[in-house]
Amino acid sequence: MLSPEQILKNYNEFTGYINKMSDQDERREKILVMLNQLEEILPYCPASSKKEYHNAFEGGLVQHCLNVFKNSLKLKVAYSFSNISYESLLIACFFHDFGKVVSIDQSGNLIPHYVHEQSQWHREKLGKLYTENPDEKFMCTRHRTLFLLQHFGIKLSYDEYTAIMLNDGFVVDENKSYCMKACPLAFIVMTADYYSSMKEKEDCVKEGW
Repeated sequence: MLSPEQILKNYNEFTGYINKMSDQDERREKILVMLNQLEEILPYCPASSKKEYHNAFEGGLVQHCLNVFKNSLKLKVAYSFSNISYESLLIACFFHDFGKVVSIDQSGNLIPHYVHEQSQWHREKLGKLYTENPDEKFMCTRHRTLFLLQHFGIKLSYDEYTAIMLNDGFVVDENKSYCMKACPLAFIVMTADYYSSMKEKEDCVKEGW
């Protein structure tokens, strides 16, 4: 679990990377506008709902996104993908799971996607600490991510779009047709996401959480 100081530190690092985007990329300001509207939710959002998954605690999502981005930078260098821009890597990594943050209700209001699980039985027996907000309409995470980005006017390139769509890997049925056809950005984010999640699960076990 993270302390309030660690949550703040991670969020400041998160926004710091956004501010390093090129002045020529008009999306930077739109992303900052979006983050400003989410500043009471995003810093505290968990990365998952159950202990057996990864980072199922306050601040878990931002920490996970930072881990995915840093591992993606290493993969980009290791495999000499010099044609992948900083901006594309950042957007694909930071927003690959953004659908876990909020939904948009029928009135256009932003509501948290995850809410605390109220059932003590589910918490103790199943390790389910969060549940999906009953007031939201169903969307899978990647679709909600893309919906939110277009809601805030943040346009994506083909590579960025597919990297977000495919981050769960080719084990997902609708992703299988992209196997061996996906762009390098998608493979990098997919790999970094997987290894970041595994490492985060190991860290939780080591800490006895």
